[in-house]
Amino acid sequence: MWTSPRFAGAVLIVAAAATPLAQAPTPATTDPPISLAGAAFDVNRERLVIAGAAAGRFETWERHGTTWTRASTGGPSARDEALMVYDTKRRRTVLYGGHREGVGATDTWAWDGATWQRLATDGPPARTGAAMTYDATRDRIVLFGGGDGMRTFDDTWEWDGALWRRVALESGARIPPARALTALAYDARRKRTVLAGGFRFKDGRPTPFDDTWEWNGVSWADITTPGPGPRDHVAMVYDPDRAAIVLHGGSRPDVGLIGDTWTFDGRAWKKLRDDGPPRGRHRMVFDTTRHEVLLFGGWGRDRFVSTETWALGTAGWRRATGPAPRMRHAMATAGDGGVFMLGGGPVADALWHFDVGSWRRLVVFGGAGHREAAAAGALAGRSARRASAAASHATDPCREPVARDVRPRDRDAPH
Repeated sequence: MWTSPRFAGAVLIVAAAATPLAQAPTPATTDPPISLAGAAFDVNRERLVIAGAAAGRFETWERHGTTWTRASTGGPSARDEALMVYDTKRRRTVLYGGHREGVGATDTWAWDGATWQRLATDGPPARTGAAMTYDATRDRIVLFGGGDGMRTFDDTWEWDGALWRRVALESGARIPPARALTALAYDARRKRTVLAGGFRFKDGRPTPFDDTWEWNGVSWADITTPGPGPRDHVAMVYDPDRAAIVLHGGSRPDVGLIGDTWTFDGRAWKKLRDDGPPRGRHRMVFDTTRHEVLLFGGWGRDRFVSTETWALGTAGWRRATGPAPRMRHAMATAGDGGVFMLGGGPVADALWHFDVGSWRRLVVFGGAGHREAAAAGALAGRSARRASAAASHATDPCREPVARDVRPRDRDAPH
């Protein structure tokens, strides 16, 4: 369900010497090849920043307007699911932790748009499934929860720009129960950090939470209002245009991944009429330039890792990007009036379907050949002759390299 990083760290962490690393930006494809990325929105440079492991190395990508650019291939070691927030006072994106092949990271880094700088070598004990947000009023990054594969945490940590400190609460103070795969977002209007979702193990089974908590910098308060329902793998962000927290998706044991969207204004949760893509372990930020919530990556249905970008504006959810630029691909009309497309892009053996104004990636094959292309032709309702023609395109010796299988392993998939 979530991987098991090694336990490390200390209560008071001293900042490490700066280690700047830079890399020239390079042209991008439509969708960055990172799925379990950290994400933040740089309000000063007006860019969505995502970072994480791609082909065994750490990459940083930025989205300005509708264009993606690979900004760096240096910096932190390769890792998945790092926590990232934007520090508006220091005008930099701050990254903490993440994990790779079961080993958790505890270092803290900053990205200024050109270089990564290591701020501290250690932080809170290594964990996955924690949540982090930036409290702009108090100039503090707040981190809560997570797990190490053997237990879940109920600790609250804050970063002041130089040091991590575990918050010391009064004896007997009410705090959120220990949990992982939870979400935090800072409500700038009410000056409160909101927590929702997550899970714990109960009787040996993962049990999601359906509660809402708020942190004011001194104490936690349990908000007794009906919530969006029990879920984990959830994402949240504050939308200043709606003056509310936006919560999307997540996973429940009874139904799997869900795509509903809710807002919380400090008094009540309200479900939006328009559902977005079913996602878990995704990231969301608010684009202050285009005035919309951006969603990136995570797990989609059929347990495929997604690299899609979605946007939530006043008209509801829409796919922000489509398939990457491609050539030598095969296309056929579907029986339902849509269109199927196979191969030709950076992910050469992906099968896409276009219908109702949007593209959806159905399958990513581990290799190309007549069998896969024939399957695409059959799905499209075409004849064997046209399926064979599609196969000839897919097996063209000048085509792009074979794509990787991006399906997560069963043990890492959302319940």
